[in-house]
Amino acid sequence: MDSPSDWPSLADELELADELSWLERQAARVDDPDFARLFSDHIDIPGVTTDDYLHRRTRSSSGTALGGIGFLRTRYQSPIRRDHRSQLQ
Repeated sequence: MDSPSDWPSLADELELADELSWLERQAARVDDPDFARLFSDHIDIPGVTTDDYLHRRTRSSSGTALGGIGFLRTRYQSPIRRDHRSQLQ
């Protein structure tokens, strides 16, 4: 059977498929308690619950954005939110 590398004309389609797969995994983290526990089981910030570590979908007139938790270097006491701008539906 031919492999994708045998068809260089499909490179753009393969790259898009990889990006969509990544985006699907990120979107699934909106309601994945196991993902949230990866943070909450190791980081203790007063007033922050396990669900606070879940990704978020935010809708606007421009579409839907997907936001995720991040940390600046190793400053675990100062989480920041990142957004993955997208047209999620």
